[in-house]
Amino acid sequence: MDYGSIISDYVAIARAGRDDEAFHGLIDLTADVVPELVQAFHKSSDTEVQRFLLDVIVEYRVPASLEFLTSLLYSSDSRLSSAGLEGLVKISSAEARSVVQGAIERHPRRQDRAFSLELKQAIADIEWTLS
Repeated sequence: MDYGSIISDYVAIARAGRDDEAFHGLIDLTADVVPELVQAFHKSSDTEVQRFLLDVIVEYRVPASLEFLTSLLYSSDSRLSSAGLEGLVKISSAEARSVVQGAIERHPRRQDRAFSLELKQAIADIEWTLS
């Protein structure tokens, strides 16, 4: 199924100030929509639309979400990197913890003290949720 026009319609609803309606409309679709939500995220230059789409993508908690959030985490754009990390914490799965743990060891910004502390806090938050 092509979800492009459906996503566009719900983005327009969100832009009109009816975020909850748009969010729930997209969540009520099947998880098959996630790849197209990711495409819509990358096509948009509007940070509010990106944040909205990111919230929907995270809510699905499917492997495609983890791959997308991991790619954001490793983005050279610190805003996107932080959004990816936030999303992984929201998902709070063992897989998300592994991704963040790997970032502590391999992320290009791992030497940045503030970012390293963010990663460590994210792991603590995920572990607390999992316990």
